Amino acid sequence: MWEQTVPIFERIERPDLLRDALDKLGDTQAELMDWDVAQASYSRALALAQAAGDQQDTFDQFNKLAWVLESRGDRDGAVLYYRRALHLGFGLGNQEQVGQTELALARLLIDDTVHLNRSLQLLEAASQLLPDDTEAQRLLSRAKTRQERLAHAG
Repeated sequence: MWEQTVPIFERIERPDLLRDALDKLGDTQAELMDWDVAQASYSRALALAQAAGDQQDTFDQFNKLAWVLESRGDRDGAVLYYRRALHLGFGLGNQEQVGQTELALARLLIDDTVHLNRSLQLLEAASQLLPDDTEAQRLLSRAKTRQERLAHAG
């Protein structure tokens, strides 16, 4: 159904409705693990959000694209979009959304020794913003333990 609405909204030149349809199409295709269509839909929705100057929707699309790329196994692409979302999220001021984005980015970086300290910083910030989030606390503990082991190993 969402695929059918896209050309209609394009034809009647309603970018606001087109953006919503593309977002829902991306969500649907992501649930079906059709990463190519989901990524294309979110990318188009991102372009429309940026053109409209809608920073909240731009933030949401950055996060959705990052999640799709992470699911596809494109770690570097996911990190790039999570970082963009995080940069925008600080300006929006929604602490929970910033915390969730920090947590997602840290989860990607935690297994990379080079980025362990950055991951630890992100997890500390996320755990402050999301004090009841058990995943943030678990990953923070894991990162601290890993950092200690690496320090002892030299």
